[in-house]
Amino acid sequence: MYRRIAIVPQGGNTGVLAGGIAVFDEVILSLSKMNKVRSLDKDSGALVCDAGCILEVLDNYVGEFGLTMPIDLGAKGR
Repeated sequence: MYRRIAIVPQGGNTGVLAGGIAVFDEVILSLSKMNKVRSLDKDSGALVCDAGCILEVLDNYVGEFGLTMPIDLGAKGR
């Protein structure tokens, strides 16, 4: 039996963009445990991370290499 149920992926759950909020009868798929940094190319600044990483964690990680994240949201650290 098939059901047409929408899935809403929820990343850092900051609520700033309201992209991870169910509006009707959707299923929320939390990505919070997918929060690892996979690689960082220090020369180019290219970072590969999981979908559930929050910006504060990423900013702290790249800060150890003298880099900063090029985006900063008001909901940092939530």
